[in-house]
Amino acid sequence: GDFLCSRSHVLFWTNRKQTLPSGIDMELTRDEEEARDLLKTLVAIESYTPEGQDKLMDFIVDYAQVESLGHVRKVLYPEGSARSNTTPHPSNVVLYMGEVDPKDTTENYGFAAHGDTVEPHKDYKHLGIQPLELRPDEDNPHIWQGLGAGDMKEAIVAMLRAAKRLKVLMREQNLPKKAAPLYFITKEEENSEGTH
Repeated sequence: GDFLCSRSHVLFWTNRKQTLPSGIDMELTRDEEEARDLLKTLVAIESYTPEGQDKLMDFIVDYAQVESLGHVRKVLYPEGSARSNTTPHPSNVVLYMGEVDPKDTTENYGFAAHGDTVEPHKDYKHLGIQPLELRPDEDNPHIWQGLGAGDMKEAIVAMLRAAKRLKVLMREQNLPKKAAPLYFITKEEENSEGTH
């Protein structure tokens, strides 16, 4: 994997080699930098506000389109939901990797991650901490911190990077073109409205 995560941290494997099951050693430094940079971008988005949540969903859509990860779309909250009349109109994102057949009614398993965060704690400013900046932990430089880094923007990074790798495997190894959908949701931190 690109990183290990806990509720509040992302642990990057820095300057280490990972032995793969096939016995091949692979340097993860380049992968870790790409993952860190993507996480840095996500942490910088103020996803504790409706505007920030919309910006985060737009970023995910743009990233998926630029990387040609599959069929991606924003799904607006249904009329009548608690925030359906707010501006911007809240939305989630669904990414279908591979080919999408609208006539296919077989059930799928999907993976979901929420991108909204709680508001930064008032003590951050007093302590001189910039919550929207990804930073290494003072005691362990392999641990990265920032608002949402561990809950759960690291999962968004993992899902987007897995989709990118799966796209290559589908092409190179002639794997089935249909894969589990990825759901990127908002409004989990407040009342879990976005998860329904």
